[in-house]
Amino acid sequence: GAGCLGLYGVYDGHCGKDAAESAAMDLHRAVLSELEALAVEAQTAGGEALSPEARTVARTAAIQKAFLAHDASYLARAREESWYSGSTAVVCLLSSGAKLTVAHLGDSSAFLARRVVAEPATKTKAT
Repeated sequence: GAGCLGLYGVYDGHCGKDAAESAAMDLHRAVLSELEALAVEAQTAGGEALSPEARTVARTAAIQKAFLAHDASYLARAREESWYSGSTAVVCLLSSGAKLTVAHLGDSSAFLARRVVAEPATKTKAT
């Protein structure tokens, strides 16, 4: 939905597999739900089409909101189940118009291979 051609994720669990398995099972649903809400919002606004830059910002915000929603949901369940695992994540969204949006959380990162050169697709913030 919402112009999504593909959504791919890699999850690397630590201190157990529960968080990574939860992300693999549910995070894509949260991302697609946020993207669908974004598309509905754009349709009901009825105004001008968003610029390419504004669409990128909106997709990024939708993915970030999905990560936060999944995290809150997982933490609530982890408390109930006494789970202590965590996970890093890399999610790649391929949208119509050959737009690639890549998000990561934790120390996982992604690289985009173009011909024989690997280019970082994510930026790591210094802590």
